[in-house]
Amino acid sequence: MKILFFAIGLILGILQLLLTKKTVDCLTEKNNSRLLAFIIIKLALYAGALSVMFILMREYLVYFGIGFGAGMIISAFANFIITVSKDKSNNEGDDTP
Repeated sequence: MKILFFAIGLILGILQLLLTKKTVDCLTEKNNSRLLAFIIIKLALYAGALSVMFILMREYLVYFGIGFGAGMIISAFANFIITVSKDKSNNEGDDTP
């Protein structure tokens, strides 16, 4: 059971970081309708996951939290690697020093 709740937290952590990235993209593009939708989805995921975990499975809340944090860190690191590799491939054809 501990591994299951760790995995659920990991998946939700990854989803939250991806939704945060989409929310920031909508904010910079000034797309208010999509921005509001992503904020509502993020809050619904937080509220749903935490309320179910807190009410039904309180003894596994720590494993869920550890998985959530790990998911955020892993997805942030992967996002950084992808962004850096895209920047390098875009700058390879650039001859300016």
